[in-house]
Amino acid sequence: PSQAMGFGGFDSDAAARITRKGLEVDGVNSRLFELLWKKDLLSDSSISLRIPDTVVFKYSAPSLWYFTSVDGTIKRKTKAKVNEQHIVEEFLKRPSLSGIVAYYVTTTEETVEQSRELRDDGDLEAELAGTRTTIQYLNEEGLKNFLFNRQQVKPDGILQKFLEPLGGSNNMLRAMWSPKVCMLERRVNRLRVADTRYDMYERAVTFEGPDFHSE
Repeated sequence: PSQAMGFGGFDSDAAARITRKGLEVDGVNSRLFELLWKKDLLSDSSISLRIPDTVVFKYSAPSLWYFTSVDGTIKRKTKAKVNEQHIVEEFLKRPSLSGIVAYYVTTTEETVEQSRELRDDGDLEAELAGTRTTIQYLNEEGLKNFLFNRQQVKPDGILQKFLEPLGGSNNMLRAMWSPKVCMLERRVNRLRVADTRYDMYERAVTFEGPDFHSE
């Protein structure tokens, strides 16, 4: 059976309802970071989990900024710090050897027509409309253009600082959860992330790209 995250001062049923309400979505889930932050804020014990600097974007603008503090707890920056200039300053500290400094993750609804264009395996069931998650990898120039180009419309999503992966190749975990089972999958890119002979997408892509880029 699944276990809900406990919140200090809440009864277990209330905590379970809050957790389910916040996590029952496909793709990008910015609510997860709020739940983790509240867990550390309200509980005497923190989850042993570290996250990179994570900025939630809504209506093309930075809205919330979560990070792991020096004591290992998840914190949220004040509104005064949630702006483009502070994001650039923080995200460009201690850059990765790969030249990748950040990535932007969004989830969009697919129409049936878009699904047909994206899939050519003839599987009619796969042509039903659903969600599609996209990751845009950014170097220093790309990050500045992303943040300061006022003409660019940004779909709601999260901007995360890119951290040098252990092992030298980019990798990602994907969780699929239901009340009765939680399944974790991991994919590792076949290239070294610092091998600049290849473009950023080829060096960083995992689940969101063709299978031949990762294993």
